[in-house]
Amino acid sequence: MAIYRLLKDTTFEPEAVEAMGRAYEDLLADLRLADRNDPITEIVAKEIIKIASRGVHSATEIRAMVLTELRKPAGTDFSCSRDATNLQSAER
Repeated sequence: MAIYRLLKDTTFEPEAVEAMGRAYEDLLADLRLADRNDPITEIVAKEIIKIASRGVHSATEIRAMVLTELRKPAGTDFSCSRDATNLQSAER
């Protein structure tokens, strides 16, 4: 599985690895990805690791955050609140 292959050379605590594994399995079920060789499974695994690297170690939180990331349109950065504020001002 992609998640375990990517995690083998990391320094995450065992509890974090367990949470990431649960989030991975739950997300693959949510996304109906039965083929573990589907390239999307690696995208999911990388997102999980990225989020866990920020200190999120709850499988439920990781899952929710990955789903949010996957729903963003390509090339969209929602972290730039200044742009959103400028857009709202321009619309008035």
